[in-house]
Amino acid sequence: MEILAKAVVWSLWGLHAAISIVYIAIAIVTAENIDRVNFLGGVSADLFKSGLMASVVMGIIVVIIFIAMSPVVMLGRVFGKAMSMAYGVMLGISFQASLFMLLAGLVLHASEDLAGNLQSSNIWSKSDYDTYVATFSFSYILTGTFMILCFTLFFMRNKLSRDQDYKPNAGSTKPGVGSASTTDPAGQQEPTWPPTNPAPAGGGGNSWAATAGGGGAWGGASKRDIDEV
Repeated sequence: MEILAKAVVWSLWGLHAAISIVYIAIAIVTAENIDRVNFLGGVSADLFKSGLMASVVMGIIVVIIFIAMSPVVMLGRVFGKAMSMAYGVMLGISFQASLFMLLAGLVLHASEDLAGNLQSSNIWSKSDYDTYVATFSFSYILTGTFMILCFTLFFMRNKLSRDQDYKPNAGSTKPGVGSASTTDPAGQQEPTWPPTNPAPAGGGGNSWAATAGGGGAWGGASKRDIDEV
């Protein structure tokens, strides 16, 4: 089952990576278009332009970092064999990235009327406007793919990390009542409780073996010795 779960995760990651590459190309063009526009209005206009640029540029950075780091983490290059931690980190990153991409898309979408005015004023061409619309549209799409990855990692977390569970060394057993013996680090056999020594011949099957010298079950006098007394 873990092989199937990993195949699903990697397939979703491949789809997400393909969409991310398209988004990066579109967002770079949109960032250049926004940068060459001179907004009138002083400080407030500069802040508005900076907000649009930040939504585009930070979206590009988040997507690039996720694409670059996620394969390294999922292949166990960061956390070693602690794959449960690796998939947990991926789950958290996917959730946070989805929220950021949603916020970036909302900021750009809220300024769609401004992009339309730039097109009607011949400052932007129709392709520039379409690229702007495609940018926040792909932001919403990436929000969905990030959330799908997040929920997939959450519901398949046990299957994905099952092969990394702790496995005791071969030949060792768990100590407990009735176990034969355990092996200490020095390789010596440790006694267990209760003792399992076989009864001596003619001893009536009592597991508490009589001691050498004819003593009773408790190491004391036998029945004959008591009669003579």
